[in-house]
Amino acid sequence: MMRYKEVKGDEVQFESLVGMSVLEFTWLHNLYAVEWEHYISHYTLSGTERTRAHRIRKDSQLPTTEDQLLFILQYLKAAPLQQHHGAAYGMTQPLVNL
Repeated sequence: MMRYKEVKGDEVQFESLVGMSVLEFTWLHNLYAVEWEHYISHYTLSGTERTRAHRIRKDSQLPTTEDQLLFILQYLKAAPLQQHHGAAYGMTQPLVNL
């Protein structure tokens, strides 16, 4: 499983994964972490008002905000490629994903 702490040490690999340097990621993460904590303390993931305090589960796949942002940025960088390949070759996205 990929974790931020493991991939940040290789600048070239990190930039190819998310499209930005570790320094740029750190800057963006500082903004993301504040906004995420504010949101998740008031609302659930589905957007309803929270009735109990948020806590991170011990079995969480993305336990830190760094891991969350790494996942989001990597997804945004890679997922559109499937749509592009599908459009270029006349295929649906699920067929490209096979």
